[in-house]
Amino acid sequence: MIRPSLSLVTLAALSFTTSDAEARGFKSKADSLQSQIQNILGDVDGDCVVGVTDLNAVLAAFGSASDHQDVNNDGAVDQLDIETVNALWGSTCSDRLPGDVDGSGTVTGADLAQVLADYGSSNSASDADGSGIVDEADVDFVTANYGTNVGQRVLGDANGDGEVGSADLGLALAAYGSFQSTADIDGDGDVDRNDILMIRARWGASASTSLTGDVNGDRIVDAMDLDLVEIHWGSDWSRADLDGSGSVDVNDLTMVLAAWGGTAGQRLYGDISGDGLVGSADQEMLIATWGSDHAQADINADGIVNVSDLTGLLAAWGDTFSSDLEGDVDGSCEVDSTDLDLVRATWGGDWAQADVSGDGTVNVQDLTSILANFGEVCE
Repeated sequence: MIRPSLSLVTLAALSFTTSDAEARGFKSKADSLQSQIQNILGDVDGDCVVGVTDLNAVLAAFGSASDHQDVNNDGAVDQLDIETVNALWGSTCSDRLPGDVDGSGTVTGADLAQVLADYGSSNSASDADGSGIVDEADVDFVTANYGTNVGQRVLGDANGDGEVGSADLGLALAAYGSFQSTADIDGDGDVDRNDILMIRARWGASASTSLTGDVNGDRIVDAMDLDLVEIHWGSDWSRADLDGSGSVDVNDLTMVLAAWGGTAGQRLYGDISGDGLVGSADQEMLIATWGSDHAQADINADGIVNVSDLTGLLAAWGDTFSSDLEGDVDGSCEVDSTDLDLVRATWGGDWAQADVSGDGTVNVQDLTSILANFGEVCE
């Protein structure tokens, strides 16, 4: 696991007064950070599938303080790491980010090339839809998600480890001024000051912030999430500490059970991708999984992706979290300081999720809406 020490870099980037020139100055300091995307949770060997080789690697390092095999990043390779790998058995990089076959954090031509190379095989990593065979549906799956990145799917999570923190800030600083990076949080094609401020605004958020109970970040609350809570019972593992109490306990278990079966597309009806906006990305994902039982795209939960789901998606077209709770930019089910910070970070732009008023620009009307509803929570 990456544990970068950011010190002055972190403090500077957390300031709302950071200038573009200052951020470029930080870039040289951040360049020394490892800039790879984190493996999916449990994928020790980095092959984008959690399986026997990962378990063997953890067993081989058992009792050590190895960062690499310390799956839950608690400072020791122990029984919890073994159980975590077992709980996530069979997970792939495409579970974290649909279509990200190679685990780069962005769906690119490399993913499409890999799927085509594995066409007709049972290679789990390339089997993006989990059907058991690499086929035309997987090609469609990758194509539908082309260009998306992990930083947009869990807002601010540039390195894809399921939490927003110093590693994400480091990546954003290192990628400052580049294009199509996982650190391009607002999806405008440029890693800039806005992206740094958005990461700051989401500091400490996790996959379950916008979909309660989604511990592993695959946009569905299921047995894997329940297992992860049970495995880390009594610990302070932040990913499973859904209520932020400092301990994984009965309250977190209750939250997972209460949200059981829920998906990103049900939390915000039609938002299959989980990016907080119902739009073309969701439509393409739905079409790519047409006729299957793919749970994330089955927004009405009737067991099949069909015309009913498409009708529902089109009816919700353009909706954001603020359509359900005005001012809730990040989908946390509460209008709070994070929402204010996200509006400030994207001020003057057209980032739809922060455009509460829907007038096409993030401006004073959106700020006013958030202030008017400050403290309100989902019913």
